[in-house]
Amino acid sequence: MERETRNLKLKTSWISSSTNANDYFELVIDTSIGKIENNNESYTWYNVNLRHSMGDTYYNKYTKFSIKTIEIKNTFLATTYNTNEPELNSSIYDNTMIQYHISGLNFDPNVNNVLIQTMVDPVLPTDSTGSGFTTPVPTKMYQTPIYYFSKPVGTDTVNIKIDRIVLNTQQPRIVSSINDVIGPSIFMFEIVGIN
Repeated sequence: MERETRNLKLKTSWISSSTNANDYFELVIDTSIGKIENNNESYTWYNVNLRHSMGDTYYNKYTKFSIKTIEIKNTFLATTYNTNEPELNSSIYDNTMIQYHISGLNFDPNVNNVLIQTMVDPVLPTDSTGSGFTTPVPTKMYQTPIYYFSKPVGTDTVNIKIDRIVLNTQQPRIVSSINDVIGPSIFMFEIVGIN
């Protein structure tokens, strides 16, 4: 029997729609929607309404859900990428293994954050002026684990945080100049009611 699913989409552009690397480099952006920090490597969305995301009927039917990542789209601030090319030239990848961790849900077992994705992270340079432009960049996803979480108690909203960390160091990627800053990202999750 196929289970009915719901999707949860989180976009960093809801927090800040800027495509200028100067707006993220060594700065923290804190708005009523959320926070971007660590040179655009950590994102927190405030008051994500799970009931609204899933719909009343679905949300009321279950107390426990599974969640897995179905897509991550990174947009890079770069002018050196030729948008007519179907594939990226592998010489411009930095080939860093990146992990994405999510926190803010009532995970079962009770843990603070969980790994949602491991991938090779392509990092593209901006032009010499730093003005750049955005273009979707394909990434190779290696792992899509499934986790379980329960509804929050006494509220329908949660603060959800996603951190991009380097696999080798388990720390945010070192961003030494505005040329290393990534642009907006989109995270798409599949949610399934369990019981």
